[in-house]
Amino acid sequence: ELLPEDKLTEIGDMVQGSEKGKKCWKAKGSVMMVGDGVNDAPALALADVSVAMGEGAALAMDAADVTLMDSNLDKLLYIVRMGRRVVRTIVENVAFSLVVKAVVMGFTFD
Repeated sequence: ELLPEDKLTEIGDMVQGSEKGKKCWKAKGSVMMVGDGVNDAPALALADVSVAMGEGAALAMDAADVTLMDSNLDKLLYIVRMGRRVVRTIVENVAFSLVVKAVVMGFTFD
């Protein structure tokens, strides 16, 4: 149980700690905030990734990056897993295309 000011301070400290010397796409310590009320909106706006619960306040949903339409937190785990799967697929596709280009270049210069 944190007051809105305490939430803002905690999230701010976490975000500052995760940004030290790291680029956004290399940061493993990204900060996610999940909230549903008006008092969560400042902390949601400060977090790297913010998730609002659909049954909460409209201000929280406006400040959030993602809005869950119900209060089922299992969907949050699904979102994280799906995001990791998408990033893995993108990396595999880029690596495959680079290998194909290298093979074509090899045949071109032989």
